[in-house]
Amino acid sequence: MIDQLTEHLRRAWHRSGFYLDVPGLLQLLKFKELREGYYRELWRTASANVGARMEPWEYGYTRLERDGLTTIVKQGLVMLDDHLLLDVMGNKALTLSLLEEKGIPTPRAKAFEMSSLSIAEEFLAHCGGEVVVKPARGTGGGRGVTTRLATVSALRQACRLAARFDTRLVVEEQVAGSSYSRAGWVFAASIKVPPGPTSRMSRNEYLKFSVRSG
Repeated sequence: MIDQLTEHLRRAWHRSGFYLDVPGLLQLLKFKELREGYYRELWRTASANVGARMEPWEYGYTRLERDGLTTIVKQGLVMLDDHLLLDVMGNKALTLSLLEEKGIPTPRAKAFEMSSLSIAEEFLAHCGGEVVVKPARGTGGGRGVTTRLATVSALRQACRLAARFDTRLVVEEQVAGSSYSRAGWVFAASIKVPPGPTSRMSRNEYLKFSVRSG
């Protein structure tokens, strides 16, 4: 009970800083519009490729219909995902651990909190290259994620951004190459070119995408 209360108070403290950062809130609102526009175009193109009809629905949902069948999507969420699976996969620290257990290559990474920021700083110093900082859980689609961090000052700034979404953070080595995402198995796919930390909007911006029918 005490641990739960402590965690709640810590989250409330970080949230208070989030709402007091007016410039940061304005930037996040711009990113929200960009993200919503990206997914609208992705599902519009994907629907056209497979001959389906796309119908925007209420509360951010979209209905895709073809041959009397209907599926519902919401940005990157599809009906193939259940709540428990999304909760586990949304925890980046757990996901990395599961991949390592299966012998799947993963970037070197460390979990930490703002109170143990030195862990991330030491990781950067010994990494030998750029790193990525992200919330450990509760976000997707680039929210709270900063790539191509090469200095301590940039790392600290990225940690402050990520801490707005979760008190637990992850730092991992930057892997060269583009980042690929998929939605609905092979129904739709996107490619993101990783930009740098100079602009909060640009580091989350989707520069181009391609869609392939399944």
